[in-house]
Amino acid sequence: MRDAVAGVAANLAGTRSLAGLIDASARQAAEAGRVDFARAVEDALPSLRAADLSATVVTIQGPIRLVDYLITRCVEAVVHGSDLIDPVNPDHVAQAITARALLEVLAVRAPHLVREARQLSLPVWIDVATGRRPGSGSLAAAVPVMT
Repeated sequence: MRDAVAGVAANLAGTRSLAGLIDASARQAAEAGRVDFARAVEDALPSLRAADLSATVVTIQGPIRLVDYLITRCVEAVVHGSDLIDPVNPDHVAQAITARALLEVLAVRAPHLVREARQLSLPVWIDVATGRRPGSGSLAAAVPVMT
């Protein structure tokens, strides 16, 4: 398998160019009744527990280490869990993983603003970083880092 070329920050930043495709795919799956998160997690857990997290997987954006790919999926779940008709409130660990990943994206774009972003609470930073809430001060020009 090819070496990983995309890390967490690159993968998350690249989702913007795929937003339409991702949205259409998710909507089609939901309309077809193929969205059952609990079952999908239950089905995937045995394989994930046995997986080599340093292995490289190939995604639509290119190769990425499995651990980094799982972090990006956590970000998507936390960010879009609130979009569901019955919103999902993420636990603190998932919020921390998400906030840290979004800080990585900010560190690439505007490293001088990471300290300011870290001063926000996890849910506020996640909302600001994803454009669900406007940024203020110096952060306003650098966010959203992921939409």
